[in-house]
Amino acid sequence: MTFILPALAFLVSLLMVPVSLAQEAPQNSSASGSQDQGLRAPSLVVTDAGQLIPMLVDSLDVNVVIRGLLSETTMTMIFRNPHNRVLEGELVFPLPHGATVSGYGLDVGGQLVEGVVVEKHQARIVFEKEVRKEAVIDPGLVEHVRGNSFRTRVYPIPARGSRTVMVRYVGELIGSSTEPVYLLPLRFDHPVGQFDLKAEVVRGTHKPVVTSDLSNFEFSKWEDRWIAKTSMTSASLTRDLRVALPQTPNLVVSVEHDGPEDIVFAIHDQPQIPEQQTQSSKQPGRVHLWWDASMSHGPEERKVELEFLRRLLGHWNNLTLDITPFRDQPGEQRSFVIRDGATSEIELFLENLPYDGGTDLADITLNDTVNGKPYDIQILVSDGIGTIGKVPGTPKIPVFTLTAAGAADHTLLRHLADTSGGAHLNLGVMTNEMALELVGLEPFSLLAVDYNPDEVTELYPGTRRPVTGRVHISGKLIAEEATVVLRYGYGSTEVSRREVRLRRSDTSDTGLVPRFWAQQKVERMMVAAELDRDHLLALGRRYGIVTAETSLLVLETLEQHLEYGIEPPESRPDLRNRWLAHQSRTQKLQDHREAPRIDHILALWKARTHWWRTDFSNWRKKRFFFQSSVSSTHTTDANQSASENTSSSRLTTQRAGEYVLRIDQPADHTVRMEEENRREELLERRVEAEAERSVRELAHIISRETELRAVLEDSGEFLQADATSSADYAQSSNSVQTLRTLNLSTNLEVSSSLEFRVVDSATTGAAQITLKRWDPRTPYMANLKAAAESGRAYQVYLDQRAGFGNSPAYFLDCAVFLHEHNQPQLARRVLTSILELGLDEPDLLRVVAYRLIDVGDLDIATNLFEDVLEMRPEEPQSYRDLANVLALRWENSDWRLAHPQQADQNISRAMALLHQVVFGRWDLRLQEIEIIALMELNRLMAMVDRLLPEKRKEILRPDLDPRLAGVLDVGLRIVLSWDTDLTDIDLWITEPTGNNVFYEKPHSAIGGRLSRDFTQGYGPEEYLLKQPIPGSYKIRAKYYGTHQRNLLGPVTVKAVIFTNWAHPDEERRELTLRLDRVRDIASIGEVRIN
Repeated sequence: MTFILPALAFLVSLLMVPVSLAQEAPQNSSASGSQDQGLRAPSLVVTDAGQLIPMLVDSLDVNVVIRGLLSETTMTMIFRNPHNRVLEGELVFPLPHGATVSGYGLDVGGQLVEGVVVEKHQARIVFEKEVRKEAVIDPGLVEHVRGNSFRTRVYPIPARGSRTVMVRYVGELIGSSTEPVYLLPLRFDHPVGQFDLKAEVVRGTHKPVVTSDLSNFEFSKWEDRWIAKTSMTSASLTRDLRVALPQTPNLVVSVEHDGPEDIVFAIHDQPQIPEQQTQSSKQPGRVHLWWDASMSHGPEERKVELEFLRRLLGHWNNLTLDITPFRDQPGEQRSFVIRDGATSEIELFLENLPYDGGTDLADITLNDTVNGKPYDIQILVSDGIGTIGKVPGTPKIPVFTLTAAGAADHTLLRHLADTSGGAHLNLGVMTNEMALELVGLEPFSLLAVDYNPDEVTELYPGTRRPVTGRVHISGKLIAEEATVVLRYGYGSTEVSRREVRLRRSDTSDTGLVPRFWAQQKVERMMVAAELDRDHLLALGRRYGIVTAETSLLVLETLEQHLEYGIEPPESRPDLRNRWLAHQSRTQKLQDHREAPRIDHILALWKARTHWWRTDFSNWRKKRFFFQSSVSSTHTTDANQSASENTSSSRLTTQRAGEYVLRIDQPADHTVRMEEENRREELLERRVEAEAERSVRELAHIISRETELRAVLEDSGEFLQADATSSADYAQSSNSVQTLRTLNLSTNLEVSSSLEFRVVDSATTGAAQITLKRWDPRTPYMANLKAAAESGRAYQVYLDQRAGFGNSPAYFLDCAVFLHEHNQPQLARRVLTSILELGLDEPDLLRVVAYRLIDVGDLDIATNLFEDVLEMRPEEPQSYRDLANVLALRWENSDWRLAHPQQADQNISRAMALLHQVVFGRWDLRLQEIEIIALMELNRLMAMVDRLLPEKRKEILRPDLDPRLAGVLDVGLRIVLSWDTDLTDIDLWITEPTGNNVFYEKPHSAIGGRLSRDFTQGYGPEEYLLKQPIPGSYKIRAKYYGTHQRNLLGPVTVKAVIFTNWAHPDEERRELTLRLDRVRDIASIGEVRIN
């Protein structure tokens, strides 16, 4: 399931948010026939510094067209930004079941420009690239999320300015068979400056009936339609609009043109259910209930669902009900024997469940036996949105799916029910009485649709389905006339039929029926065993609708359309004609290719191998200097007071062959820190002046500083030392000398009370990795700690969730705490709760996956990284993250032994993914990740080579150029990556010499090497040291800044530390932490080489 929290930037707000369905249920089912769907009015909200900022609605213009039992709603909204800064807004809106977005527009230069249908990944890449340019541009995007939820993103919303957004959607009417209802959500929290509404009912036989608080909104007859209008200023809109169509016939048929030649039709039939056979279902003896206990199963929808279960079990009266609650994994099954319809014990059990964790639908088995127990019926209570596993197993017996959620994957739920002989019970659009009639072993169903394939084609739905109201059938008419027969009955027994005559001469041109047919075809394709993505993309483009493979994108300029090869919409004819005239130029842009990829990779690899072959073992003879973090020069007066803000260095013999250099820090630590901060600010301003550091770095990727420095050091021209050699110092234990420091490029920081021991570089010993325990120091953690001793930590987490659960940080911290207190299952549950906060947000998935790796749950982490790759295939980090977790699972010898076939597939795919990173074409801001992936790929290939021949015969190795092959093993490797795009996190390593390796000084005398400084991506940044000298290596991460406009809270950072990397005795440690303030410097830990 998916749970919408109002404080999340990536969800921001719902255009239509579920409210209490129980309160909306009509008291008289015959009057309405259904519940409304509790939909809220549109709103646009942005998040700034973790706070919700609503945009004011200056104007709302609504145009509604109703044809038969279909409607098209066009809402044009002007939102005003009352703040003094440019913002990016986002709307996530679940539509009524069966509806789809068919239009989207944004204001461009004072003109409303409609979007064009673009493949979903291309649309998002274009949108995000335009946003990164930070120019005065106006991209807009509408994309399908999951189920019946869609999302729009708008940038920029000018400071003290406004933006106009248009959304159009096509849907079905709801309500009873005799009086279907059109529902328009109009409940606004604040008055709307200008409100205009026009509604048309085409070819309506009776005057529509209006229920609303709107004044002067009445229908009057005009030609072949009924029309109503109203206009209001400073409108207080507090009640939804309902338009009922009285005395609607049981059979409504619409036929329309679809282009110059095609004809499509829609049949809306309300069959007469024989009363004598509605109770023909058998009484089940044993029923299994899968009950969603994830965090997103809210109390309001549970209230509606429990009420229905109470009535259902009272109807069945006597049976055995087995309940399995499920979240991130199935819970313990409970059995209840029901006598005389008593359900209080069941209700108490379900109400007292902890509703927490993600939703794994893949764990659900819909068989005729579960845990050895036979069942007559399976009931699944869920919204069908799996945040971990997406789809349950294939049903073996009748399955009845049940939900009262406003946002649900009704397509999946209906498919599970229809294909098993059950029924989908959408309590958002049907009463309990209607739902009860459908629950049984043989519900009244549409058994089949008969037609001549020479007259009708592409008819949907083409499978059996229970009758839950009107039956909607659509198809293409390829003859002048055709007859379609709808056959109804129970099981395999037909009890009634409806014959429908279709004629080309009855066509009209509202445009609703073609889109409705396309939407029904999309629903059928989405549940197919093999998704035809190309066909789905073509369908979305042909009918201008948003599907799982298409989005609607708005661009501003001709240059943008040319750059991305996207044809402008027909609503901008001048721009479209200019675009067509420039096709030759566009072709040239498309034909432009970068330099051969292999040359680029070879240059990077040559630089890396040159560094690896360089001998840094005699570094002391060439570079033996130290520098205080306070002053750039040292005085020879060792007695100078600390108040003068200086530092002194003393070298003394501690014992034979070992010397200690002590750098004494001033007593006034505050002064030192202030000076340090000033120095850092100077560095930052210098860096900010470099408009595009990534471009500058790429220009000299071949001639890296490593080679230059190595050559100069060998010639003796680069580094000098005024200090006597260490051998000279060994001759006099009392010698004290001040060392003069060369200021090469920037000052060096030295931690207080630093000790550096000069020992023989050949000395070997064990490496000890110490990671600093992450302590967020928040009030909720204090409460958790206080409850730990009594064993109530998890309950305290649940109690505090209402107050703190509006941020992923709360779940991350609590999960780590529970894991540290030996409650791994609860830690996993809490971690996966984060997935319930958003709809397919890659940042969220990465955060959870990183933490799951920390706690050792690699299976779910793998699934989440698969999802990230599906959503972000243009980013190399998506491939690398998945490759690393697959490799990590494969490296576990016990797991490999237990899953030999899967293990071979895992390591084969991991190497293939890294190979893709090495040779893929990535955005300039992300380049040079290739060399890191190549290092990792070579390591895996070497590990495979060490296996026995019979153990590796099924493993597929990528075809790697021999010039790029070879393991560059190192004694110390530290890798830093993060979860948020367009963000700059800097890796800082303080070596035993006191030298800092960071983006301004990426190489050190002892051979330390830092990779490219990634300032606009996810990293990774990598520190390598082939032969570590003894001492302590302190690891820090600095949050330099972000270009994200809707960043939510802290950035999650993951550090992975290796000693003896790519050796058989390799050791690996990981730490995940958060940085929530720009310029924060977090201590990650240290590695001590003994």
